[in-house]
Amino acid sequence: MPSTVICLASFLFVSLPITVRMVSQTYGNLTQATSTADLADVLVIIASVAFFQSIWVRAWWRRHGERVRPLLRRLGAAVSARRSSGGAGAGAR
Repeated sequence: MPSTVICLASFLFVSLPITVRMVSQTYGNLTQATSTADLADVLVIIASVAFFQSIWVRAWWRRHGERVRPLLRRLGAAVSARRSSGGAGAGAR
């Protein structure tokens, strides 16, 4: 499990901030694109980021998914049980 935590931490503290910044700058360029070349440049960047992030997610899930599935099942069961019992704050509505 430590390798899963290290992998997720590197994604959250390295890859994600870089990706968010690049996409936000690209979005700013998209709203100000004045030529077809500018628009094509922005679209290529967005497609590249999406492609590489999807490869990373797929590779991560293949390597670590078996460790995470039981946790997701427990969380799903807890959420389902909470919803069926009314959950916290149900009377506040």
